Amino acid sequence: AVVSTQSTGFLAEQVSHHPPVSAFYADCPDKQISASYSVWTKSKFLGISVGVDMVGVGTIHLKEHREKYHFTLPSTYGRSILTVPWSEMGGKVQVTCPQTDYTSTLVFHTK
Repeated sequence: AVVSTQSTGFLAEQVSHHPPVSAFYADCPDKQISASYSVWTKSKFLGISVGVDMVGVGTIHLKEHREKYHFTLPSTYGRSILTVPWSEMGGKVQVTCPQTDYTSTLVFHTK
């Protein structure tokens, strides 16, 4: 699927079927920023819940500053799947920038 406007382009594809891997690339030349990510999922059954780990690393490229920020994604949980289902995110997200040595950890707490 390709979507674009005058200043932004977006491309997303399933790049592998076994294992299923999805990837995307977005670019905004006017703002000198781009982002890419490739991800596959690891699912687990947790009683009356389902957990999905997002495996992969994304990159946000700030071209004006010559910086690339690498990031992970939190896990997603489908709760109460046999009654009234709801979802939430949980786990740690790591953000790193090799050019500046900045790092950050974001923690998504679950109920």
